[in-house]
This record gives sequence, C-alpha cells and structure tokens, in this order.
Amino acid sequence: MTTSQTSSRSLVGTARVLYQWGALTRDLNRLNRVFALQDALTLLRTPEEERAVLADFGSTDVGRTALRNRHRLGRLRMDEMIAMPETTLGGAYARYLRKRDLSPESIPDLPASGDIEYMIAHYYETHDLWHVLTGFDTDPAGEAGVQAFLLAQSRSYLPLLVLSSILLNTVLYAYEDRVARLDALTRGWLLGRAAKSFVGVDWRPYLARPLDEVRREFAIPSPEAA
Repeated sequence: MTTSQTSSRSLVGTARVLYQWGALTRDLNRLNRVFALQDALTLLRTPEEERAVLADFGSTDVGRTALRNRHRLGRLRMDEMIAMPETTLGGAYARYLRKRDLSPESIPDLPASGDIEYMIAHYYETHDLWHVLTGFDTDPAGEAGVQAFLLAQSRSYLPLLVLSSILLNTVLYAYEDRVARLDALTRGWLLGRAAKSFVGVDWRPYLARPLDEVRREFAIPSPEAA
C-alpha cells in the first residue's frame, strides 16, 4: 500500500470512527453503532498495532491456546440454556438475556479466517457472558462497568471509545446518572485488574457449572457483596 493510499485509508477511518462515535453518544442503546465503530477502527489499525494487540491477547497460556485452536462459543441455543438450572452459568445467562428481551442472534456471527478476526469474534460472542459473570446490567452504567473491565484486561481501543461515548452522553443528556455510571466504571476497572483474565477463555465447558463456583475460580466477588 502506497503512502497516499495509507493516508486516504486513515482519513476515511477517522471520519467513520468520529461519525459512529457521535451517533453512539447520542443514543447509547444502538448496539449496531458499537459494531460499526469496531468496523471503522479496522481502517485505522496499522500492522504494528495488530501485532501489539495479538501479542497482548496471547500473553497468557489461555490466550495462546485460543489463538492456536480458535475455539468458538458460537450461537448458544436459548432453549438449551433455559433448561439448565438457574444457578449454573448457562442457566443464568439464558435468564439474564430473556429478562432483558435480548437474544444471541443480535450478535454478529463473524468469520474467523485470521487471528484479528478471531479475536474480535471471540469478544463479541462472549460479551454477554462477561455481563453475567461480573453482575453488570445492560443499562449505560452496567455497560460502562463491563467496558472498563474489558479495558483493564486487554489492549483494545473499542472499550475506551465506548466509555468516552458514555461519559459524554452523561454530560450532555444524563447528568443525573453520573454517580451510578462512574461508580460502575470504577468498579469494572478495579474488578478487571484484580480478576483472573477472561481473555481467550473457552466458556463452553463452564456453562453447566454453578455460577458462584465459576466466579470464585476467576476471582469475581458476588455482585451482592459489591
């Protein structure tokens, strides 16, 4: 790629990031804006940054195994999950989604032909499980908590952009929610720093296990104790 092509790609990428970031700031409930923001970021990623991101993802044995085997959580079937006891991770996950009228189908089923594509697919597929494990809700405060947790555990620009959208949205449209959102952001960051890494974990074997047991294994305190 020539210098002019690289510069043009960078300008297009920056414009797309700013547009999607602004749209997300205005309406934090637009999940598609988060996915579009990730797509725009790919235009700004340099080969050096790709190597740094993958090195971070593969900095643990679990992450290296994930990059090597590319295990996928895939589309979990709600009927199978809801049949599990509610005390299990899978059962809690299904009830968490159903209570909030969410569905695994809302998450893009991405291909994973390369390491970067696999990493993004992994984060997309496991995001809602991170909500269940950490106890954060899907409202802006809860999303701030999970994004801060992710940022504490990985080298990623997307959670930082989402967090900045949440913070600016708070200033412009929801100042009365500042305490709840900042408390969640702070808790998520500290939780992510203290917990065992979620990055690259193959969660399928954990679905049938008690949620409290899985939380203990990953050093996640019960949300009731927070």
